[in-house]
Amino acid sequence: MRKKLLHYNAIVTLALTVFESCHGTIHSDEGNQPTGTVDLATILDQLETELKADLMKDSVGGGISVAIVKGDKIIWSKAFGYADSENQVLADTTTIYRAGSISKSFTAFLMMQLVDDAVISLDDPIEKYLPEIKQLKGYSPTTRITFLELASHTSGLSREPQLKDANAGAIADWERKVLASIPSSQFESVHGTKYSYSNIGFGILGLALSRSSQQTVYANDARKNF
Repeated sequence: MRKKLLHYNAIVTLALTVFESCHGTIHSDEGNQPTGTVDLATILDQLETELKADLMKDSVGGGISVAIVKGDKIIWSKAFGYADSENQVLADTTTIYRAGSISKSFTAFLMMQLVDDAVISLDDPIEKYLPEIKQLKGYSPTTRITFLELASHTSGLSREPQLKDANAGAIADWERKVLASIPSSQFESVHGTKYSYSNIGFGILGLALSRSSQQTVYANDARKNF
């Protein structure tokens, strides 16, 4: 199965401020370079060397597309490896990759925004916004899962639901897929006691966050109309 996927696909976006903080002043002009500074060409050469080495080390025939962004402009971009190793299709700077678990970072960021806005608390039980979670196998008043537990992979849930094609389908259908997956998901450990990576856990987290933000919008609209 692994060979049939686009192996080890990732999109890496690097801001120049990262280089500036790590290497001092960056200069694209190699001439008249101040002592103690590193020119951009040297940094790019080092970056290319490390990316190529990473691909060789992983040895899964994957690909990486990289861009350096300054302000609102891409000042450098390059691709390494394959977009499709089985068919020998090289990756390029326009290759579209599967987002995969990078989406978890955005979900967690959204969660913390809602915490900052006092919409939710990290210790809120998910069932407060997503009562359908009670359909989990083994769910009870003693196994209430919180936002923090889902986000930190300590909910105790299995990695995947036991539902055929749970991770396939149209993006617009994702909420229905998550809801359909809940009854076929179960606990593998006691919540809050053990780290256990869970894709279905983050799917549930995303849906609960969506519900909580919608409730806030409805409540604000009701106040405006009162």
